[in-house]
Amino acid sequence: MQPCCRICLDLNPFIEENERWTIGVRDGCVEYVMGFVVDQLEISAGNGCPTCSAIWSGLKLLTSSHSIFPAIASTPQRGRFILQEECPLEIELMQGANGDSEIYPPVRIQYYTAAGDPKQPAFGGAREVPPELSLPRCSSIIFEWIEDCEKNHEACVATTSETLTGESALPRRLIDAGRERALNVSLVDSHDVNVAEHLKYATLSHCWGRSHIIQTTKETLEERKKCIRWSSLPRTFQDAISIVRSLNIQFIWIDSLCIIQDDAEDWKNESVRMATIYSNGYINLAATSASDSRGGCLSSRSIKRISGNLNVEPVRVNPSTIPAIFARLSFDSVHHRYRAGKIQKSDLPDALSVPLLSRAWAFQERHLAPRTVHFHPTEMIMECKTSLICECTGLSKLVTQYKRHSVDKTVENNNKTFNSWLTVVEEYSRLKLTRESDRLPALIGVATDFQRQLKSDYLAGIWSGDFARGLLWDVTRPTERLQQGNPKRHHRLQIPRWSWASLSLDTEGVGIYFPAYYNETFTVDEHLAYISTNLPVVAANIIPADLDAAIWVKGLVVTAIGFPSTQDPAIAKDITILFDQDLDEEVLITVTEMNLDATCGWTGLLDISDCASTVMCLLIGGIIEGDWDSEDEKATYSCSLVLEVEGHEAANMEEQSYKRIGVLDIRDGDALFRDAPELTLKLT
Repeated sequence: MQPCCRICLDLNPFIEENERWTIGVRDGCVEYVMGFVVDQLEISAGNGCPTCSAIWSGLKLLTSSHSIFPAIASTPQRGRFILQEECPLEIELMQGANGDSEIYPPVRIQYYTAAGDPKQPAFGGAREVPPELSLPRCSSIIFEWIEDCEKNHEACVATTSETLTGESALPRRLIDAGRERALNVSLVDSHDVNVAEHLKYATLSHCWGRSHIIQTTKETLEERKKCIRWSSLPRTFQDAISIVRSLNIQFIWIDSLCIIQDDAEDWKNESVRMATIYSNGYINLAATSASDSRGGCLSSRSIKRISGNLNVEPVRVNPSTIPAIFARLSFDSVHHRYRAGKIQKSDLPDALSVPLLSRAWAFQERHLAPRTVHFHPTEMIMECKTSLICECTGLSKLVTQYKRHSVDKTVENNNKTFNSWLTVVEEYSRLKLTRESDRLPALIGVATDFQRQLKSDYLAGIWSGDFARGLLWDVTRPTERLQQGNPKRHHRLQIPRWSWASLSLDTEGVGIYFPAYYNETFTVDEHLAYISTNLPVVAANIIPADLDAAIWVKGLVVTAIGFPSTQDPAIAKDITILFDQDLDEEVLITVTEMNLDATCGWTGLLDISDCASTVMCLLIGGIIEGDWDSEDEKATYSCSLVLEVEGHEAANMEEQSYKRIGVLDIRDGDALFRDAPELTLKLT
């Protein structure tokens, strides 16, 4: 028996001498990691270790053919072996003289055997991703994915079985893609289509961008019905139509052509029906890598790096032995974006190459569609209501418990559906909108889908059945507060301040989150109750522009004094809250700090007046946390909504309006609220 290689340990983390391997979890997947020195890897390869030899060969070949390291960076000196069960081997190389990841992000290389070849214990299997995506390959893979989805995914089958039938199942208009190689297409009215025979249609998600895009207007409507010349269609539309033809789908819905763009009434009617349009589609094609309609779907493949776009083509590292082992740049950054749903600094180059994933409207389209195929610049990826799968097969091995946070028709527990909604809002709040006025409209379709399941009133982004947790939203704070932009309020929009949608979150890394969702000890205070609203409670209905939107809630209320913090604004919270409570013959003073939802900057200019101001704290619920002073003790916190009088003070409290300025967790707050009055407040 050959002795174990001292450099790679034969890529076996379970041997006796395994103290060099560390175990961790990334995106829900267990991985084993071990560091190495590049010079020692080269020596080991020269001494005959077959594993080190294959790795070193791949590193040399990729370095010479793909220019994976910038010229200004020195040759990597250190690296890491990364193992995940049944997955290709990943090698991470640190660039720069000191491996400075801030200046030179690590480069990851993947080693694998081709699907169908004999397995190599040290290297997992994967499917080849060609540098160019052809239409036959595209349609073949999509057919394979859809067949598996329809046969094996209960949630996807449940969604499909609930698809409406008849004219109401179709958008008002569709594009008739015609037959393969047809020169032209046309716009058809769904009322004129033989619905029973042609119910199946596709949808397209794409970025409009700044370039001119072909549209249907009142003037061109009749012309579009007669003929839309192929040459007039941008590349993205041409590719999408070619793909649906190859999938034997006759119709496709494209927003710019199927909605009359200069007809406000038509736009309103179709945007409200967005949930139906995407939910009832058979497949959604997402031009994920295209910044506008010229980018296309069937494009050359590349991996985005700071140094530029790099080739995805693999190299064979062992020409004379079997099975063949290949090396290519890792798709890890691509997979991480879909697995985690969030962007890390190391993922930024990839994030910039997929503009569609940062758009709020596209988020809705992905969540509503039964399945979406992404034409990512690196590979094709499909997400359905059950799974994530990609062209190289890596995602299907990593994401075994994937669950898209959309409505699961197989779940009867509303608590799980409410949890899914909070997760949807957290992800959605980080996305971009051209017009901030679309913050709620761009989520109408998803909200409508949830409302069918929840049977709950929709209150400008929260649900009456979960309004306690919904009201306790907060904002993630950038670590470098002085250098970052800060949340601002939509003063021109009629969105109530108690709604998370009232904030403009245009800073990288800033978003909405719901603390009560993450704390299983949270309980709603027994005195808290939702009374009524003047809002339209049907998710599909838009808030009227002239409505002074409000909800009426009942609960325990205490008053306090708020004044600007005098500490360093880079580290301090925005305001100090002082509670003054009479206890028999004593006065109890409680002082705490809180951040405001929105400020005019971190310089003391606040959402309340610069001088001391009276605020009101409405008790929402309570949580239990570990005590900082004692590992064995627990501390209780009262979770409250902090309010300020809206406008001028009214003659009586019943007519007074209150605006939210933030949330506050008060340690040992039971004493503060013990004798508090129970009041009904109007929140605007």
